[in-house]
Amino acid sequence: MYASQPIKLDKILAKEPSSVSVRQFTLALIEVKELDSDSETDSECDGRTPSILCSPMNSPLSPMQSETPLTYSFDTPANSKLNDRVMADRMRSLTDNEDLRRFVLQKKSKSKKVRFDQLHGSRLSLKRLLLSSLGLSSGCHSWSIQIAKTDVDVQEMGVISAADISGITMHERGVRKTKAFGARALFGSELATQSVFRGSYNGNGKKRCAKDLSAAYKIGWCCGDEIRIRLDLAKNRPTIKFWWNGVHVKNMMRVQKDTTYYPSISFSGNCRYILL
Repeated sequence: MYASQPIKLDKILAKEPSSVSVRQFTLALIEVKELDSDSETDSECDGRTPSILCSPMNSPLSPMQSETPLTYSFDTPANSKLNDRVMADRMRSLTDNEDLRRFVLQKKSKSKKVRFDQLHGSRLSLKRLLLSSLGLSSGCHSWSIQIAKTDVDVQEMGVISAADISGITMHERGVRKTKAFGARALFGSELATQSVFRGSYNGNGKKRCAKDLSAAYKIGWCCGDEIRIRLDLAKNRPTIKFWWNGVHVKNMMRVQKDTTYYPSISFSGNCRYILL
């Protein structure tokens, strides 16, 4: 049934109580759960209307069945072989071991100025950031991203002005709360709280525009949805504009001028995107 030998919980439970901790038992359950989730296959979404089969909560890598449990703590006992092995697996660097193609497909993209070639992540919060290292400092640029897989946590698309983010830890609430990313503008969604939002911030942290759009939408981003972004730096007062499935997302937002921006996508969980 499983891809590898299942954990025999009866043997663990048969040991003396003094040699079995609640932590060890919990980790054993987690491993069985992960093996069970690995035996499932992803469901494909039909069109842009989410069904129960492609619902984020039914995703094999959703918080309900995460490949790395969101409640996992790194404060594990050093004398447990099981904990040591799990610790080593969890502590792998995201940027060193995760394949960029797992999260974004862009081989057939027609975009010439945007190409996501960097993947940054936090091992503690499981937040990830896809970044295009080609800076945009002048002219008008437009790119579109389709959501191939989605999860229930915060997702954001837009631009940031920080070119080197290797030493920056992203806030658990995403780009909008991470001042170290400098000047930034974004459009975001969180299915877990049924929220949709957008915002623009200066490099000094000052808020230019921040709007909760939840009341205007019944649900956030789903499989098949397409987000289009247009960054116009040709004007004296540069702007950014978002479209969601071909429909304008409110009005354009002003962004900080005389600034180089880098397209970005922030997310956590089982997400995948297609650069069109």
